[in-house]
Amino acid sequence: MSLLHRFKYSTALAVACLIATGCANQTKSSIPYAAPGLSALNNPGFEHAANGSFLYVSDSGTDDVQVYGWPKPKNPVATLTGFNEPQGACADTTGNVFITNTGDFNILKYKGGATSPMQTLDDPDGYPVGCSFDPRSGDLAVTNIINGSYGQGNIVIYAGATGTPRVITSKKLSKPYFDRYDGSGNLFISGLDSAYAPVFAELPAHSKHITIPCGPSIFGSDSFPGSIGWDGKYIVIEGMNARGVGVFRLSGCKKVGFTPIGGASDIVQFVIAGNRLIGPDAGNADVELYPYPKGGSPVTTLTGFSEPIGAAVTSSTKKAPQ
Repeated sequence: MSLLHRFKYSTALAVACLIATGCANQTKSSIPYAAPGLSALNNPGFEHAANGSFLYVSDSGTDDVQVYGWPKPKNPVATLTGFNEPQGACADTTGNVFITNTGDFNILKYKGGATSPMQTLDDPDGYPVGCSFDPRSGDLAVTNIINGSYGQGNIVIYAGATGTPRVITSKKLSKPYFDRYDGSGNLFISGLDSAYAPVFAELPAHSKHITIPCGPSIFGSDSFPGSIGWDGKYIVIEGMNARGVGVFRLSGCKKVGFTPIGGASDIVQFVIAGNRLIGPDAGNADVELYPYPKGGSPVTTLTGFSEPIGAAVTSSTKKAPQ
């Protein structure tokens, strides 16, 4: 079970006990690393399709990333291997994808169609889970669910998606989960506070301080924070209401729309790509694609996963994938 899910399915007391006892005598550097180097089991057409668009899905259960053609995913065109608990995924505006490689404390950047990473970003202070690319500044924001000493998590921001990041912490946000930039460079984050209550946080553009713009009820009747998306107009957050599980579109702290996602068990880090909401479902061990914003039942289901966590769509155009 991925690090994220160990937090999600443990009680606050059990998690606190795990951190206080099971990890108290360990440091970040004492955790075993996976063998260096990555390989790919790909069909011959993958690298030759580098000018196309791809859907990447991380699978923490197998330590692989499955790659599909987009917008018509059917069978994987490649399997990227050698990861150590891959979780979040995000794309930039030029066809590259970032994968948070949680167990090795780094983020791997791939060019679309490539079978090995073009860049490795070391995470100086934590276990990376989510990521988001800001097309305005070129920055990459990564959420560390906990720091290297198993304490409070943080946000690390790589200026220009490279180099050594600046680290941002806040007492208001103890366990950051997932993040997403909006179109104005504001970063929104889901997570938990020190009492393990859900938090919807914001790091405004050009700011160094995290704010809590909305109360915990923003997630609806769901007591656990879900993923965050951006559909090109609205920030979108996962939650529940009387219609069941789905995602809310937000204008400020006002909910202006709801997309039900029927048949979902445990969608982790969803992503919106055009008229599709892509939901890696760790509970169902599949990836469900829904019509967006209508929602309802999946129009496509991709199978063959163990514990799918994150998804990202790369594009060959200059337009940022949502």
